[in-house]
Amino acid sequence: RRLARRDRAELLLEERIERPQERHQAAGAPSRVGRCLPAGDAMAAATSFAPGRPIAFDEGWSHVRQHGVEAALSRLESLPKSARGRILTPEETSQLYTITYQMCTQATPFNWSGKLYYAILDELQDICERIVEPKLAKASDANLLHKLIDEWSKHTALTKAIGGFLRYIDRFYVSRLALLTLKAASVKAFHDFVYSPNKSRLTAAFVKQVRSDRISPGSEDQHQTLRSAKDIFIAVGGEDSLHVYEEDLVQPLLQATEVYMKELAEQWIKNSTCSQYLYKVRAQLNAEDARVDSYLHPDTRVALLRVCERQLISEHLNTVLNMPKSGCKWLLQNDKEEDLKLMFL
Repeated sequence: RRLARRDRAELLLEERIERPQERHQAAGAPSRVGRCLPAGDAMAAATSFAPGRPIAFDEGWSHVRQHGVEAALSRLESLPKSARGRILTPEETSQLYTITYQMCTQATPFNWSGKLYYAILDELQDICERIVEPKLAKASDANLLHKLIDEWSKHTALTKAIGGFLRYIDRFYVSRLALLTLKAASVKAFHDFVYSPNKSRLTAAFVKQVRSDRISPGSEDQHQTLRSAKDIFIAVGGEDSLHVYEEDLVQPLLQATEVYMKELAEQWIKNSTCSQYLYKVRAQLNAEDARVDSYLHPDTRVALLRVCERQLISEHLNTVLNMPKSGCKWLLQNDKEEDLKLMFL
């Protein structure tokens, strides 16, 4: 009875996948299957498995790999970013799901749940190592963050497409054995085989763009690039974790910030009165605060502002307050109340 209930639930799930496509065609719109696949290939392959006969692993995996993974991967190379939300049609996903479901529910020794799970993990790792990582390795430093963002977008779209026809594995096999979900395993593959080999270059590119933004405020497009890159630094660390972002990006950024603020302070002291210096410090602190809002994680704010305040204020406090004809004593003597307020930033 439990198996019967499970079968009915899975059938309803398949129907929910198929119905949007049926409504789409009923409204008079052309089917997308012909555009996405060679004519009849997927349908013919999906119906080639003899009813009542267990699907052999090599036979089933070959079909899933060709018409699921490789088909999705091929389309990603030609689709614009805006069209990556649905690489496989609902009909294709339903057909592939039917096959993987049967492979995972056949009686022993033909139950391929574990073998299919590890086969797809190996495939994702191979794609990351063989196809994606070389693209980042060849990218110029100036274009590296853009390439990272584009390849991450493709990778997440591929993962979503694969997850659509391997839901049964996630819902039953993975949950029962407390394994990594396909999404989490896919993120780990990208981290291990794409992000890690290029980590130092990615960090350097990000920090360099932040310095450029400090010298001459960048456009919204440049800020969006940094935002998207920051999101990837966070995502590759896994769900609900900032450890990769904090270790690989924030710490180098804080070190670079310390150097930059020290340079600013030494330059300003040479060419500014006390009031001018304090106005510049306030403006810089406001800019750093806005920088966090624009393209850094909120948890970065305290550490970033602390570094700025130490280099701009604490390290030069006595020098600034005792500047001749502009320091604290001079401001008091000349009733410069507005300038004195700057000392309480």
